[in-house]
Amino acid sequence: MDSIVVFDTSSPTGARFRTSRWVAENAYEEAIARLPSAGLVPLFSRLPAITLALHGTVRSGALDRATGPTYSALPSLVGDSVTVFPARIGGPSAPQSIPLSYQAAVRLLRRRLLTLGAALVRRAPQNVGAHLAYASALETNGALDGAGDSTATAVLRSARRLSRTAEDTLDVAIAEVRVLLRTGDFSGARSLVTPVLAGETRFTLQDVHRRIPLALLTGRVAAAESLLVRDLQQPGPGRPDGVPPGVAKAVARYTLASALGDCRVLDGLRTSALESVRSALAQSEVPVASKELLAEGDWMRLTCAGAPLPDGVTPTAALLRASVALRTGDRVAARMALLEMRQGRDGAAASSVAWDTRFAETWMLVQAGDTIAAQAQMVSALADLSDTMDYVLRDVTQVSGFLRAMAFYDSLATVRGDAASASRARDVIRSLSASR
Repeated sequence: MDSIVVFDTSSPTGARFRTSRWVAENAYEEAIARLPSAGLVPLFSRLPAITLALHGTVRSGALDRATGPTYSALPSLVGDSVTVFPARIGGPSAPQSIPLSYQAAVRLLRRRLLTLGAALVRRAPQNVGAHLAYASALETNGALDGAGDSTATAVLRSARRLSRTAEDTLDVAIAEVRVLLRTGDFSGARSLVTPVLAGETRFTLQDVHRRIPLALLTGRVAAAESLLVRDLQQPGPGRPDGVPPGVAKAVARYTLASALGDCRVLDGLRTSALESVRSALAQSEVPVASKELLAEGDWMRLTCAGAPLPDGVTPTAALLRASVALRTGDRVAARMALLEMRQGRDGAAASSVAWDTRFAETWMLVQAGDTIAAQAQMVSALADLSDTMDYVLRDVTQVSGFLRAMAFYDSLATVRGDAASASRARDVIRSLSASR
């Protein structure tokens, strides 16, 4: 299956993807029924993304892999199946809102994902990966805990018993933490993270990256920095030997200060990180390397008053246009851009907005003087925390967005006289950090 887009006059957008994900799901279903169980689990690991069952997951593609225009779209329900009508990004066919049948399409995709997950466990009952896949499907469908064996919690308990390797144990632990976050057991999530972070020096390089969000989530900033320094020294795209320790330390300090919203020190830390890159790498490597290494810190820095856009970024998206407008003092333009952003996702669920974007948007609304809209977003998020955890453990930017949003919600709700919302947000942070 590829991401090539072809022209098709029968499509509402004039284009379609060359391959169908719905057809691919049929192939997965046949594979579960026919292939040896040992070969099934790796196939299933990408199904949540392939099925577009997570809110906000788009399918993207191009007319040509190298040079063609880029297209993207959310799924739509057509009869009793799901399809995606690609629209050129920024083109005249680009959709201005969420497809009317989007929510129905996601519900159907999630039910199908659940069916496939249950079938996989039946075929491979002793396989940890099969249980993880089924637990993910149950989690996505909201079957988190309770009586019976058909809940994410129960299936993950079985997966834990079947774990034989450190990688298995980490996979299960991360899934369990996410389920606890969904159920609102933030103290339980912190308790589960504690042993996962123990013995840091013994972690394999492959495991380091996945532990960074867990450390930051639970207020273990020193551990997060140590892990990030190690992670940055790993080989990566354009960095076959990783980066030197001095560069890694400077970038880690800047990234985590930005993640914590310590705006006063960011200019100095960014300058130090950039100087470190320049002194350690060849001049020809600096532009690309610095852009890549500083990208996370630069993105999270947008929620500091007067912060510039990241290097090389043009303000095409509404959120970035709002940031530029605020930096130039044009609050009206900022409010209009943010209104456009909200209108563009009419019909989408709360979970379709990732936490880094959610926090930045709410913060910018307050800076633009629209505290009513900011409070509405805060109340909506706090009322549906369970459904907003799809991506929270994915990387530093998502954890940062979540934690900073909770702290900001506490402050905003207190100013607005909403004691209940302030208390809810404050309790989340206290439970995760164990600070009373």
